[in-house]
Amino acid sequence: MSDGPFKNLRLNRRWKRFAEAVQNAAFDHAECCDMASDALVREILTDGVLALLADLQAYSSRKQLDLDLLSSVESIFNIHMKTPFTDTMQKEIAFCLSEQAVPADAVRQALKASVNEQISEAMNRIEEECIRAREVGEMWQDQFNHTVKQASATFNTLAIDKICEALLAGNKNAFKKAVSKKVGLDEGPSL
Repeated sequence: MSDGPFKNLRLNRRWKRFAEAVQNAAFDHAECCDMASDALVREILTDGVLALLADLQAYSSRKQLDLDLLSSVESIFNIHMKTPFTDTMQKEIAFCLSEQAVPADAVRQALKASVNEQISEAMNRIEEECIRAREVGEMWQDQFNHTVKQASATFNTLAIDKICEALLAGNKNAFKKAVSKKVGLDEGPSL
């Protein structure tokens, strides 16, 4: 990759790579989706979130559930570290349980909503960095427009269910093979 407008971004390595890919015609839409999915899974799936998801799955798969599901689920959240992602998930689970959802379904629905919120936040961070790069002259207006449009299109078509499956399985490497760097001469851009 060149030292283009994204060399000084305040994004982590995976998000920088995604931002570079969406503005580069050598990367097709599927590759960009895989990069975004990989960055999301790795950003979300910290040790704390992994432990929380495991505890929620264990609780929701119990044969005998408590009478007060909401307080039991809240106690699970209380023993884990708070993050913006887990806060969103806790609110979503509380809403699902108040709508009489089965705990396993509530976990899946809350996870899906939380992933969507994380996608929105990632898009905002990328757009903010593009604005900063444009304002300091590292990016032209047409590059800015193209990058923001492509990033938005990519985020809108992500396979949320696959991302949620990877999170529930605790598989940080679910998209690793798809985004691994190409090393052979025959592994150039898709034609």
